[in-house]
Amino acid sequence: MVGIDMVADKKTHEPIDPGKGQGEMIAAFARDEGAIVDPPAATSSYRRR
Repeated sequence: MVGIDMVADKKTHEPIDPGKGQGEMIAAFARDEGAIVDPPAATSSYRRR
């Protein structure tokens, strides 16, 4: 199991903008390569504090 934290700013952990579709694009690439992928974290309500 692997987790990837995609953030716009590494210092503040500001999440990427889900409207840009970056998370889904990366998830789609991983699925195409055979990975089993949960929905991108950017579309969930999780946020590290």
